[in-house]
Amino acid sequence: LSTTGAHGLGNPKENSLPRCQVQRLVAYMSGLQAAGVSSVALWMDTLCVPIKDSFKSYRKQAIKLMSETYRSASAVLVLDRELQKLDTATVSLLEQDILTGFISWSRRLWTLQEAALAKQLYVQTLRAPHKLEAAAPALSPRDRILAQISFREDIAVLTRGRTPSIASLKQTVFESSTPTKASPPPASANTTTFQRLAQVLQHRTTSKPEDEPVILATMLGLQLDTIVDAPDGDRDARMGALLVLLRDLPADVIFDGAWPGGRCVRAPFRWAPRSLLGFPRLERRAAMSGPGAVCDERGLHASYDGLILEASSGDGRRTLPGARWYAIDGASGMKYEFRQKGGCGTREVPERCALLFRAYMIGGDTAVASIAQDGQGDGQGEMEVTVVGHWVMVASGAGLQCAEGALVLEGRLVSKGQKWLVT
Repeated sequence: LSTTGAHGLGNPKENSLPRCQVQRLVAYMSGLQAAGVSSVALWMDTLCVPIKDSFKSYRKQAIKLMSETYRSASAVLVLDRELQKLDTATVSLLEQDILTGFISWSRRLWTLQEAALAKQLYVQTLRAPHKLEAAAPALSPRDRILAQISFREDIAVLTRGRTPSIASLKQTVFESSTPTKASPPPASANTTTFQRLAQVLQHRTTSKPEDEPVILATMLGLQLDTIVDAPDGDRDARMGALLVLLRDLPADVIFDGAWPGGRCVRAPFRWAPRSLLGFPRLERRAAMSGPGAVCDERGLHASYDGLILEASSGDGRRTLPGARWYAIDGASGMKYEFRQKGGCGTREVPERCALLFRAYMIGGDTAVASIAQDGQGDGQGEMEVTVVGHWVMVASGAGLQCAEGALVLEGRLVSKGQKWLVT
């Protein structure tokens, strides 16, 4: 039996509990046995994860084993102060679904793994433990109509979405692909574990941001060594280690400049979000489409269409005047008109610069990248770049008329499917 404590039931200072709390847990376990759970052993983080600094190595080991702990448990019992007041005999199913979907337990990041890994998931209510079912219950035709009228069906779907199964999170068409450092997976939308996590984490929070990669890796059953062994509090190192373990990512991740937690600050993960929590829903949908990419210790390997700008005669960065500017491919005469993204994108162009275009031109997004390593742009080799800003492509076409007096940057289009290493 695995039990999770909340709202004062745990003990943040030492691995012990008052006798009254232990007696309370015994009563809850008796309720689980009455519900059909036969095991009597108990695991609880307050009692089983060492707290003292002298036991730090053991604490790390306990954290690394948490995925196995939850997977092996006969049942997980959720103890939430609000749900423990719920009388299922007198409260409607609609109210139960609403409460279960919006309690603090369904919004905390640490508790996501409990829902995802549990063989059987129970919540303690006023009278007895109540089993949360992952699948939709069978309803009579009359009840289905009533559920639609009262929006109970929509609320139930939302509730189940906040307690996803681990299989639904890990399912991806890339799982069977052969891992390679420079060969991204084929184009496909909404298929990676990264994307599924981003959807599920939309409403989750944690008081310790550096815990996020640990929690997600634990839940997915990934090897935690590179994450847990990173320096304490180093969010970027931990997130980078997690992304390497995930491997398959959407190539579009480099275009969204509005990740709430910002981006990592050190190579080779300066393109990566520091957190997947709290990303706006509509923006997240746009970020979830496009071709796939591969992340490894060197950075993000992906294919993008793009334009390599000619270097100027000056040194350093070039600051662009005005609100809009243009670029032209010298060979084909194709012109592009750009503006700042959200009015706050970069107006500076690195001396050696490439413009990377988002697949399907979603939102007209363009990444402004500094070329770190020479490449031919002929599709044969990989070009190493660092994203330094974002623009929006307003218009394009060979017949596009450039505004009088506007700056026109000259360049050349790269070959279709050019491979890039984004650091």
